[in-house]
Amino acid sequence: MKNELPPLKLDNNRKRVATCPCNKSNKDGKFAPYIGHDCYGYCHACGDTFLPPINREEGYDYQMTAIQQRPKLPEAPPSLIPDDLFKATLKSYEGNHFATFLESLFGVVLTAKLLLMYFVGSAKGGKTIFWQITPKGEVRAGKIMRYDPVTGKRSKTEHPNWVHSVMDLTDFKLKQVLFGSHLLTPANQSKTIAIVESEKTAILASAYLHNYIWLATGGSNGPGLTSKETLELLKGRRVILFPDVGAYAKWEEKAAQMRTMGIQALTSSLLESKGRDHNWDLADEFLTYREPLTLETGEVLNWALTEPDGYPLFWDQPVQKCSP
Repeated sequence: MKNELPPLKLDNNRKRVATCPCNKSNKDGKFAPYIGHDCYGYCHACGDTFLPPINREEGYDYQMTAIQQRPKLPEAPPSLIPDDLFKATLKSYEGNHFATFLESLFGVVLTAKLLLMYFVGSAKGGKTIFWQITPKGEVRAGKIMRYDPVTGKRSKTEHPNWVHSVMDLTDFKLKQVLFGSHLLTPANQSKTIAIVESEKTAILASAYLHNYIWLATGGSNGPGLTSKETLELLKGRRVILFPDVGAYAKWEEKAAQMRTMGIQALTSSLLESKGRDHNWDLADEFLTYREPLTLETGEVLNWALTEPDGYPLFWDQPVQKCSP
């Protein structure tokens, strides 16, 4: 008959022990020591169990406790912005600083088309709302930003905010999508998708370089380029990534992952090759130089506007409607 010793229990504080008994570093916490012991426990890296010495000749043995696996809970569905709240923002553009800036570049008619195309919203104090909408018309989120009406530069003193935070929508589960995702309809399946970081850049690019569907990540903390939802959205498409200067290597890694998922992904080094400043993006290129751009593929990107305030010759695609 066995004389049972106190049960061995694994310590939840794995990193309190610096080294595993197998002489590997425990910085990653793969060695789980037993409570009351530093040199004994279970190593998830090598799969070995290290037990304290006992006198089995006298019939002693340890009572082992099984590691309890917590059941994985199903992921809660993403929250949606109430439709009446979303629609209420699609007006008051005369006080929207970003809309004022667009009008100074493109005039009233084209600006109105751009605002409608991307469902740009207005908020108090001249702020702008960039809505993130799925191809099904689901309004997932709204990012609130302030722009200078003359320069079009984003405010450096006021951080972006979210509609659901400002409106105090309780239990809101944020799950972002790429800005402009609602433009990915079956009707334009053959069109090349271009992805930039800034929502402002995507909107400007859609006016200047109309042959592409322009989307934006909304920043480095925006929806991942290689998230499951994004990859499904882009599968079978041709995609060109236009990273800001300094982000080429990081975005090329994302493009490589995309290519393994059946996406024809290319990362443009266009701005890097021009030796532009760090964080320079296509919007800076549009507003500073108005010269044709040649991609690595040989494609030439020509400006579509006949003059700074002229109506573009290209505008013949229908404006997308957002489902209620």
